[in-house]
Amino acid sequence: MSYGTGSYTNTQRGLTWIAYLLPFIDQANLYNKINHGQPLSNASNTAVAQTPITVILCPSDPGTQSGVLGGRANVGGNWGVTSYKAVAGNNWAWGSYIHSDPRGRNAGSTNGLDNGNGYMCRNSANRVFTTKVRDVTDGLSTTFFVGEVLPQECSHNWWYWFNGTTATCGIPLNHYVNNTYSAGDWPNNYSFASRHEGGGHFLMGDGAVRFISENIDLGTYRALASIQGGEVLGEF
Repeated sequence: MSYGTGSYTNTQRGLTWIAYLLPFIDQANLYNKINHGQPLSNASNTAVAQTPITVILCPSDPGTQSGVLGGRANVGGNWGVTSYKAVAGNNWAWGSYIHSDPRGRNAGSTNGLDNGNGYMCRNSANRVFTTKVRDVTDGLSTTFFVGEVLPQECSHNWWYWFNGTTATCGIPLNHYVNNTYSAGDWPNNYSFASRHEGGGHFLMGDGAVRFISENIDLGTYRALASIQGGEVLGEF
């Protein structure tokens, strides 16, 4: 999970799903430097959060070569970024693509930040969702878990930050690549995109990696992002 435990400042003590994966991607030494329960302002935690991690950077994106970018939300400064975010679902309350699902997890809610209907939303300090395999009733092979993003195009992106490692499928794939938005326009770019021609890659719940066309039907795209929507999907 990615969860918050306080304000949007360097007093924040939350961690992300990427941080918890570090021991499993040959980054145990980095993980062991995290002072759990201490804020981002802790010197060791600050140093960890500023560390680039090659394995979570897409080689097809020239904007991630250094692995560190400035102007990151919500704290500012230079932090290690990621090319991959967890799929929070398809419900969304901001920007040009407001949407909610009538059934499933958080039915009727448009708060895709803290009450997402997908595998993993960012989680706030007062409500935390955990997801088990049995909760994915739509089927693991037809449910997105993780997708590609472009860190330089969205300031809500740094791998240590709870508000920088999840994104929505409420907004169409590659929407912020095919249109012009500032990096800070999170209502329209808190979503998925890549530098691959015509689409982006997603990790499915069964472990498969699928290339998804940016021309996919928006209803199908959103259905792939929810875990309990009950949709019947054909080929995609």
